[in-house]
Amino acid sequence: MDHSKLDIEDFDALVTGHYTHFAIWYDQAFSEIIKIFFAMEDPIKKDLFTKYFLANMSFGAEKKSQLVREISSLINSPSAHQKMLELLRGLDLFRSMRNVVAHGILDQDNSTSVPLKISIYLDKGTKESKSVDVTPSTFDKELESAGQLLDELKAFA
Repeated sequence: MDHSKLDIEDFDALVTGHYTHFAIWYDQAFSEIIKIFFAMEDPIKKDLFTKYFLANMSFGAEKKSQLVREISSLINSPSAHQKMLELLRGLDLFRSMRNVVAHGILDQDNSTSVPLKISIYLDKGTKESKSVDVTPSTFDKELESAGQLLDELKAFA
């Protein structure tokens, strides 16, 4: 992806947007795995289940992830179970980064950063303060990993 024409605000929006979209796509993949597990073949039952459970705000991505983790423990194939656990660990790492990007504070001191880099802080000014730097190179790698993770997750559905 060519980032050469982006300023810091546009790059921040691009990063945040991609993390948000992948989070949505992961949530949809979890929903598919859950529907398959509960054998939602009947379209009417499937629609009701989706409407009242999977699309309900109180049954969000975190709960779906936990349910998929539980479902994976019931997989008879040890290798498939291990693969799902690896995917879920990757998704946990993704979720951590997505939370930093979504809830962190953009460091305004590097607003003219060349080469392009955004620094995002969590709990700035506290002992627990954490900082994450995102460059076009690190972002492209994260994006590639997120895409592979999504493809592998969809393969389970």
